Amino acid sequence: MSWLKFEYLRILQRYRKLPFPGRRSDFQFQLRGWDKPLFVRPYTSDIAVLRELFWSQEYLPAVERCPKPVKTIVALGGNVGYSVRYWQKYLPESLIIVLEPDPNNYRQLQKNIDAGGYAHRVTSIQSFAGDRAGEAFLDRSTESCMFRMSEVELPGSLRVTRTTISDLLNLDFKPAQRVDLFKCDIEGAETQLFSHCRNWIHHIVYIVVELHPPYNLVRFQENLRTAGVMLENPWFDVRPGRHLVYSSLKSIVG
Repeated sequence: MSWLKFEYLRILQRYRKLPFPGRRSDFQFQLRGWDKPLFVRPYTSDIAVLRELFWSQEYLPAVERCPKPVKTIVALGGNVGYSVRYWQKYLPESLIIVLEPDPNNYRQLQKNIDAGGYAHRVTSIQSFAGDRAGEAFLDRSTESCMFRMSEVELPGSLRVTRTTISDLLNLDFKPAQRVDLFKCDIEGAETQLFSHCRNWIHHIVYIVVELHPPYNLVRFQENLRTAGVMLENPWFDVRPGRHLVYSSLKSIVG
């Protein structure tokens, strides 16, 4: 990737109201060692997400630690598709199901998936992941990588379909018995999701979840135990404002 292009994007993100050239067009990046491009929108949080995934290697612990082979990945909170491209690069034999609720992010996700050349191995759905089916509202009052689900309508919010994990695993396009890697970054909605996970959590082999306050590790583990599973050989990435959990799941006997 061009260092100058990267720095220019950071300037566009920081000074969003100034009329710099290129502010209305996607930027195309070619990462070192990657043969397919990635697309970044100016004036959005895309560049920050790109940096987390490909510079900070946020999901490398999952790639290194999850049991192989990884045939099926479920990704909740797909944003603009960078995590999908990451899985395609490092776990190329996997079939991926990805959910993203925001329509603009979803269009960009589709664009990045198509650019990767393996769109036939990805099923994308514009939807929330939730503990019950129906609809909810998308709160878009913050950065595009931090849009979150709301039960009440807010100024500027959008009504979006909500899909349960049980329904997702029963869809015709994938085997319902095993999810080798389950990634969850849904900006606080994990509180409700894991509070009602008994019907599907036993299908998960390895999990990567970002916990958002006030939901924390203690409550997460309590929810898992109530559902009949526990973390096995976990690894944690704790930083200010974030808490990532990487772990295999083990059924509790008795």
